[in-house]
Amino acid sequence: RLGRLERISVAVRVRPEATGGAHGEPGAGRQIICGGQTFAFDSVFGEGASQIEVFDELRVDDIVHGALAGVNGSVLAYGQTGAGKTHTMVGSNGADDATLTEDAGLIPRALCTLFSAADAQCAGG
Repeated sequence: RLGRLERISVAVRVRPEATGGAHGEPGAGRQIICGGQTFAFDSVFGEGASQIEVFDELRVDDIVHGALAGVNGSVLAYGQTGAGKTHTMVGSNGADDATLTEDAGLIPRALCTLFSAADAQCAGG
């Protein structure tokens, strides 16, 4: 079940261009074209990618289930200020909102997966 998760994968999410900022755009396949150079990644998400697309493509649910089975795993967001790390990881759910919305980020989705697995384990055992 872990397969692809047994190695480090690098993904990039392109956000809309900020005024005066650097800009990359998805190229063919899993590439980004920026400043005339092409960079290859394991996954590339365009600015129209939904939170669930990112969650599913990165297989965060498999990372959570792997962690429950004793396998180390992590999801790391890295980038400059304003690049969209918080949006990708947290989304726009309010701190008091207990429901998982379409715009929920990777962390709330991973926690939902974790608690669903815990409920299933408690019900089965």
